[in-house]
This record gives sequence, C-alpha cells and structure tokens, in this order.
Amino acid sequence: MNKFLSDNNINDDAEDCVALSSDTIDTENFTEPVKYFELSMHPKAVQIKETFNINKRTEDCTIADNLYFEDLYPTIEYYLFFDSTPVSYRFYYTVINSTIRSYILYRLTLDNIISLHAFKSSASLSPFTLDSTTEVLIPTTGEFVISFTTEQGKDISLILLLDPTSPTSVTWIIYAKTGEDFADFDQLIKKYFDKYNPYTGKVFTSTGNFVDVSDTNLADIYLDENVRSTLQTDVIEYIEGPSVEIKKKNGLPIKRGVVFAGEPGTGKTFTSRALANELSTTFMIVSSITGASEIDSIFNFAKQFKSMVILFEDIDIYIKGRDSDGSTLSMLLNRLDGVEQNTHLVVICTTNKVEVLDKALKDRPGRIDRTLTFSAPSAKLKQAMLEGYCTKNISSINFEKVVTHIPLNYTGAHLKEIYITACNLAIKKGLIDSNQLVKLTTQIFIQAVNSIKNRKELKRIGFGGDNS
Repeated sequence: MNKFLSDNNINDDAEDCVALSSDTIDTENFTEPVKYFELSMHPKAVQIKETFNINKRTEDCTIADNLYFEDLYPTIEYYLFFDSTPVSYRFYYTVINSTIRSYILYRLTLDNIISLHAFKSSASLSPFTLDSTTEVLIPTTGEFVISFTTEQGKDISLILLLDPTSPTSVTWIIYAKTGEDFADFDQLIKKYFDKYNPYTGKVFTSTGNFVDVSDTNLADIYLDENVRSTLQTDVIEYIEGPSVEIKKKNGLPIKRGVVFAGEPGTGKTFTSRALANELSTTFMIVSSITGASEIDSIFNFAKQFKSMVILFEDIDIYIKGRDSDGSTLSMLLNRLDGVEQNTHLVVICTTNKVEVLDKALKDRPGRIDRTLTFSAPSAKLKQAMLEGYCTKNISSINFEKVVTHIPLNYTGAHLKEIYITACNLAIKKGLIDSNQLVKLTTQIFIQAVNSIKNRKELKRIGFGGDNS
C-alpha cells in the first residue's frame, strides 16, 4: 500500500500543507473506513519557513559556509520555534513499542487531548492494521509538533522527531522548551498507556502483527483428559479467573512456565492458538529469535502489561544449548529467573524435541515448572476424532473397526489426512448423494488408512524419498 506513504507526506513546495482526505484512501478491503486525522503544518513552522528560508541564502557564501549553514539550520529552526535553545531527549524503541506510542498520539489527537501538526514536510503518517476490518494512520517518520494543555492550564508545545533507524528500531528525539515541559508530556503518555495500548488483550507476533485465532476453541480440540486438566491448572488458572487472586493472597507466584512437548501433529500449536483465543489476556507469539538482545526486549515489553502469555513456538530451533555460543539461552534463563514476583506472566514453549532443551531450562522449577507431553491419541480418542471430522450421516460406519487398522503412533494430523483421503476415494468411486455429499463407509476408511500406510512405505524405499 505505497499509496498511503505518498498521499500522507506534506508537499514540499506548498505554502499550506495538504490535509488528508478520505478520497485518497482505498477502503475496498475494509468494512469500516480507514480512520485518520488532518496533518497540517504548524502555523509557527510555516512562519519560520517563510522568514528564514534556507534557499534564500546570499549567493556570495562560500561552499564551506553553505555546508556549515545547512548543518546548523535545524538547530536554528528549533531555536526560533521555542524562542530559546531547547532541551532534547533521545530514546531508542523497538518497532512494536514505537508503534504503541504513535498509536497513543493518534488516539489523543482524535480525542482532542493534543493537537498534532507537521513541523517539516517530511512528517508522514502510515497505515497500522488493528484487525481484519480496521486500519488507522499513525505518525511514523519525520518531525511533528505536539501541543496540549496540562490540567493546571499550562500550554505546552514540543517537537518530536521520529527516525526509523533500522528494521527493528525507531529513534524518538523530543525537543522541549524546558525539562518540566518534557516531564508533562511523558506523564501524559504514561497516563493513557494502558487505556490506548492497541495490543492489550490481543494476540500478536513479536514483530507486532495481529493474529486472528477466532476460529479456534479448546472445546473443539480432541485432547487427552490429563492434558486438558493440566492446561486448566497450570495455564488457564494462572492467568485468569478467581484462583489468581487466591494465589496472590497466599503468597504463591503468579508466573508460570510450561513446555508443550510432542511429535509434530500432536496438537501443540493448535492448542496454543486455542488458548490464545479463549484467554482474555494479552498473548504474544514468538516464532524466531535473532539473538540475546531480542529476548531481553521481549521480556521488557511484557513488563508493560498487567498480565501476558508469551508463547515461544518451536523453541528448540532458535534457543540453542551451551554447545553453541549460549548467549541466547543464558539471556532466557536470566530473564525467567529475574521476573518480578508481582509480574503476572505465563511462558509457554512448544517443542518437537524436548530432549534437546538444556536441563537448566526444562528441569528447573521457577523457570519451566511443568512439561506437558502431547502424544498420539488413544484408540478411544482416535475414534472420537474421526467421528468429529465427519459432518455426514455416519451411523453405518464402524469406527471401532477402522481404528484397529490405524497405527498406534498416528497423530491428529494423520487422522485428518485419513478423513480427507476417504472423501477423495468416495468421490473417485462416484459415491455421491443427491446433495453432492460423499457417502463414506467403513471399507472406504480402511482403504484410506492403507493408502496412507503405503505412501509412507513408498517413501522409505525410494519413491519420492531421500534415496530416489
């Protein structure tokens, strides 16, 4: 959507800034219009540009004078805006933290708590997707003027410079007339942080992208009852519900670490996503880590919320043991140890290879308290899963007999493939009723099982496998 970036920049050559118009915004893919606010040049910034234009320098200046002047010009502009030398404060935020603060500015502007103007033509707004139907425009790059009135009636204006310095970091430089003015602005952001934080109570990745898990529910998942009971005790009751307050009053920690371990296809990821949907707390999904500093950033970010679940998916892939450099593992261990007692945090790690996890992580209560093993479903559970996949008349199917043909180690993923294969076989045989629904039988299910077994056997002997 490059159109947003071009439409939302201020015209360099215009005396007056171009206000955003809903006509310039493509809302075809959204059920609601993109929400926006006008971004115009601050009147005093316009005045400074007119009376102290860098392009109106005398022609007899030397090249050195011109270079010096260009370097000094921003400082002169700030000085003229504040009528004195401003104080500056520099902060480095991760992209997700910068987005939160920019979104707060957007909301404060909509609520007329602050006014937001461009200080220079580089000031621009960019789209931020809240969910599948709502997109808003927030400040992202350039220099802005923020003005507001304190509760004591003091009028304050400051300049904010946003500089995306890297794919993972954004520099915020705030210029204020006095330290007290900056403190008032800082308090304003903190006051509305919880109210306007767009990630509170949402499911999102560590890069800040929202994840839709609305079609996944725990009630729809076929789980061993011991697994379901442990989920309730060691995850759900640690993050929400009346037992949380009971734990607090009895001095119990309200932080918990759980490993979901098991072979691929046993339901670890699906269960995690179902938890994310069912819990009302903030839920962050981490799928990769670039280094120890990212672990540090994730836990610092979590401290900003009243409660959070952090899900490290396939943690064995990116958290290596001590035989590598070990820095990422060490940082994770330190942060799990260093979580404050009053921090309401549940950490879930999924892994296909629990045996490769370092003992200091998986065998240390206080870091990871429980390992929950997801295994192939029992015969009874296999039967229930096959029945559940079928939406047609299944009264004539002997699922108990079908299950006797299914290998013990077959997971939920295998069972879903058995159902799909059975449907394809029925279609191929022309077993379709008047409503174009397939007619499934016990024998077709058994054929589907044998077909999948043969696929695995063919792969082992070289047809499509490593030896082909």
